[in-house]
Amino acid sequence: KFVGRVSRDMIPSIYSLIDIAPFPRIDIDLCQLVTPLKPYEAMAFSKKVLVSDLNALKEMVIPNVNGLIFKSNDLNDLVSTLIEIVDKEKISNECREWVNNKDWDVIGKQLQHVFNKTKKYNISS
Repeated sequence: KFVGRVSRDMIPSIYSLIDIAPFPRIDIDLCQLVTPLKPYEAMAFSKKVLVSDLNALKEMVIPNVNGLIFKSNDLNDLVSTLIEIVDKEKISNECREWVNNKDWDVIGKQLQHVFNKTKKYNISS
């Protein structure tokens, strides 16, 4: 069902209706270069994510950890990957934790030691 634009407060109820979030982008320059935020949003709601094998999407999925990757422009591969992901409950359980580690606060804390070393050696950009 295509629901069109929804308000932000409806997003959790919309995601509660699905188990799998496929992102079948086609192989064009724009799709190769622009990383969409929707797969991260779906992961935050513990949804199984499928993405096309385009650079901008492959960088956000670790197969069998937080989603699966299928060949872009290949309907048969999309269908077989959809069938494959159905029984992979581990992905639903781990994708939320994985995407939570991509939060800017978490990343900042992980990189704090790098900035401290930079200060120590008086390295500037």
